[in-house]
Amino acid sequence: MTSGARPTPDGNGRLLARIDERTASILREVAQLRADLAAHKTESRATYVTRVEFRPIRGLIYGLVGLTLTSVGGGVLALVLR
Repeated sequence: MTSGARPTPDGNGRLLARIDERTASILREVAQLRADLAAHKTESRATYVTRVEFRPIRGLIYGLVGLTLTSVGGGVLALVLR
């Protein structure tokens, strides 16, 4: 228990001290979570690709998939019309 327990008329000094300790503990944990979140954001910005950087690759992949589907569809259509 803390040495700063305040005596109260109804004898809840120990209870108030425990609540104070738990509140302080929660505040420390929240501060640690905020620091961890900030570190994670910094790491993710350095690791992952942004949408602007990904746009040319997306266009290339969509083009290749479209070309492949067109050739498969043309091949199936040629087999059907024979």
